[in-house]
Amino acid sequence: MAKGPSIPRFLIPPLPQRPAQGDGCCEDRSGVTSVASGNGSSACSGPWAGPWAGGAAAEAALLLALAALGMGTNCLLMGQVAARRRGWAQGLLFHQGLVDCTRAGLLLPLGLALLLCQRAPPRCPVLESAFLLLVTVSTVNLLTWVLSDGGPDSPQCLALALFLVWFASVTVQLGPTFLAGARAAHLCPVQPGPHYVLGLLWVGVNALCVLLTAMHLRRLHRDLCRSKVEAARVASLVTAMMVSAPGDRTMQDYVERQERWGLRRLRAFGLLLAAYMLFWGPLFVVTLVQPKAPLPHQVAMHVAFVHATVNPALLLVLDTDPRGSPGATPLQLPVDQMVPL
Repeated sequence: MAKGPSIPRFLIPPLPQRPAQGDGCCEDRSGVTSVASGNGSSACSGPWAGPWAGGAAAEAALLLALAALGMGTNCLLMGQVAARRRGWAQGLLFHQGLVDCTRAGLLLPLGLALLLCQRAPPRCPVLESAFLLLVTVSTVNLLTWVLSDGGPDSPQCLALALFLVWFASVTVQLGPTFLAGARAAHLCPVQPGPHYVLGLLWVGVNALCVLLTAMHLRRLHRDLCRSKVEAARVASLVTAMMVSAPGDRTMQDYVERQERWGLRRLRAFGLLLAAYMLFWGPLFVVTLVQPKAPLPHQVAMHVAFVHATVNPALLLVLDTDPRGSPGATPLQLPVDQMVPL
């Protein structure tokens, strides 16, 4: 019986199954065993069926639904960003939506391969390398987005930021892609077990970006709390010296508006970071602790697939640009002229 190439554990982990004697088993060119049931229908068996026997169709429907939801939500986010026309400051936000949309689109060949009972999708090494690269790009983009003060305000700054994001991500991905030596073994790269160190490198770099993002957000929160006291003193002094006409906005109103904007920005980034840790944390832990366990990898990977849909949904629900200009307001409200742009 011919044996086809095994599927990478980072995507759909292999779960070899041996058909019983006398089941009416047959094997096609792709190396996938089909077991004829009593009613004449056939169900996928082997690695693409996953730990649920005969559940390939349901799993394929899940992947295709996640791909459609992720691509649709990210397209809606990018459409709103393009419709605002607030300059280059939202370039990283648009780039984040584009990366997540592409990452969700990579689920289409996985779902179609499951639906067609294929052992592996076409060009599986390229598919998995692209998926892991986009995950790293998304993490580094979030870190760059947080670190950039007010966002890139010119096309040159935006181009430099995007170059640094992709340069860092591709450099990190060079090890898992070219050092794994998986082509000779007919395996997709970054397979846990034989290349545990390379998987550790990929997880470590993404975890480091998450840690740096959390530390910077904590520093911003501390600076905001410290500046609130100083700003309150200045506002009280200026307000006492100013003679405002009835209905005029005072300096205290301006300070409070700035504080609300800062807290809203920190809250938005905190939710994005928490969502990343919630959906990708299980896969990182399983990769480091149980690299050869098929079922935990498959469950953790399906949980991570949802992040490409949740991330843009959070940005749409927040209804604000968390890292735009200080005058960034909810989409339905006019820009406040008292806040400097």
